[in-house]
Amino acid sequence: MTEEMRRVKEHSPLPLFADESVKRLKDIDAVAEQFHGINIKLMKSTGMAEAFKMIKKARELKLGVFLGCMAESSCATTAMAQLMGLADHIDLDAPNLYKNDPFEGAAYKDGQVVLSDLPGLGLRIRKEIF
Repeated sequence: MTEEMRRVKEHSPLPLFADESVKRLKDIDAVAEQFHGINIKLMKSTGMAEAFKMIKKARELKLGVFLGCMAESSCATTAMAQLMGLADHIDLDAPNLYKNDPFEGAAYKDGQVVLSDLPGLGLRIRKEIF
């Protein structure tokens, strides 16, 4: 599959980002020639420290960086949003899919991710959920 993906990358009019092929820092070298960038998800990368190292490694390899999410609350997506200044693309909308997200954190406004001015990550617990 490696050679096929190299050919797809070479001929693709759109940038290709490795998603499920990259979970951790150790996975990046193996996909560097097959994709234009990587999709980093906090729940797959095991946390902020690893995600930051993955961004650094991607940049060293001249790869684009996409910050994504899985099915997670505002706690995780707000944490990931702290790294958005280092990314090319952001998709942290998972909390918008839930009626019972126990946290209020980063929000979308006019297509932009907006962080709160609360201390720490900028989260508030929704007491009405608990």
